[in-house]
Amino acid sequence: MLNDESLAIDPEIVYDRLISIDQPGAIDGVYDLVIARIDQTSKPAVVEMLGMLLAAFEPLTSDDLEHLIKHAKGQGSAKALARVLGTVLKEDPITHLIQFRHPTFVEYLRRCCVAPAADVSGRIYINISHAHGQVASWCLSGLRSRTEGLKFNICQIESSFYLNRQIPDLEARVNKYISRRLRYASLHWPFHVSAMDDGSGHELQSELAHIVKSPFALYWMEILSVTGGVMRAVSGLGAAAQRQSIEKETRHRMNDIRRFLMAFSVPIQDSAPHIYISSLPFSPRGSKLHIEGLEEHIHALKVTRGLDETYPGLPRILQGHQALVTAVAFSPDGSRIVSGSDDKTLRLWDAETGQPLGEPLRGHQGSISTVAFSPDRTRVASGSNDNTIQIRRVHNSNLDATSAHSASSDHGKSASAIFVPGIGECSLLPDGWVQSSGRFIFWVPPPNRHGIQNPDLLLTMPTSSHLQYETSATVHQDFKL
Repeated sequence: MLNDESLAIDPEIVYDRLISIDQPGAIDGVYDLVIARIDQTSKPAVVEMLGMLLAAFEPLTSDDLEHLIKHAKGQGSAKALARVLGTVLKEDPITHLIQFRHPTFVEYLRRCCVAPAADVSGRIYINISHAHGQVASWCLSGLRSRTEGLKFNICQIESSFYLNRQIPDLEARVNKYISRRLRYASLHWPFHVSAMDDGSGHELQSELAHIVKSPFALYWMEILSVTGGVMRAVSGLGAAAQRQSIEKETRHRMNDIRRFLMAFSVPIQDSAPHIYISSLPFSPRGSKLHIEGLEEHIHALKVTRGLDETYPGLPRILQGHQALVTAVAFSPDGSRIVSGSDDKTLRLWDAETGQPLGEPLRGHQGSISTVAFSPDRTRVASGSNDNTIQIRRVHNSNLDATSAHSASSDHGKSASAIFVPGIGECSLLPDGWVQSSGRFIFWVPPPNRHGIQNPDLLLTMPTSSHLQYETSATVHQDFKL
């Protein structure tokens, strides 16, 4: 049985011995002995739980693991696992997170995920793709929970006039209204889906089809907005949509959501309410998310003419630099492109639409010779013939002109004065936000920001086909769409 007597050696003593071994083959033998000491009747449950911990993208609490085991209809106890395998696992007494004591044990378990390893001295075999399927099912179940799952305005934000960063108690609201399980599920379910076995893919068809439809896809975006998970979701959906075991319609919707998140990353990351107020109205009218979302949220901004039918195809030519382009790099998730030029400017682009994001930034005194994203895509480094390297922060999908060391930008634009019917005089900020008296009214996509006019009842924004929309029915202050 899985109990404390299964491994009666002091965990700290054994752990000290383990980390003193510097030969991979030798340490594998020691880990084999640790696993071999587990009671044979308990070993299948232990292997299953180790697989779940290995598949998780961040440490799970003992309660999380208990809940996951129960959901998977497995056997065993998370707390007993941490005690019995105390030489290789530890449970934090305060947070109750279960963590691996040393990276070498993680590497050992990953080697156990290769099927032939089961033939090596009776070594355990971990079916990691099946473990991902179990965690994916647990995540999707959590998202759909009636008591703790996705819901409209989950953080009970009273007004859409203020951005996430302007809400003083937003972190407290997130902790109060979004459980650990729901937060984990929201950030990681697409990656578990992309890594799961085909059997799990077939079993989860209905759950996946449910979560990628409106309104749940929009409720999911609220959590991404307040937890900073938008761009991770873009990467995850791109990977999940490649799984051929998932129904074609579901994969199509995943790609639709991914394009939505990329096209409207600025308002979604800035403000959860503006998923409904700014992003939905401007999305292509042929998008199922647009059609279904606006049917459910009738008080959103109404675009009456000029919307695209579909998202634009992948651009072939990006134009904006005034001289030879000397350096180009993709962000790690493939959603952004940064470029440098002989014109001494740095530019950020949307890789899917080809639209420039923000204004060209100056700072270097010479031609830019190299550019690169940080692995977490939050910073861009640029090197120049002026013998300097500058690092800029990527803020809300724009390059921050103020974050570069010894850098300046003389290409910034001041806000433009406009008039919005039903609201009055407003300012169109350089990043696309329409603001009135310090309140954020809605966000305008890049192609529609120039030449805003004021007809009698409609605000017209000249594009290739004139865009018109109504604001009179839009609900802001009470945020009850």
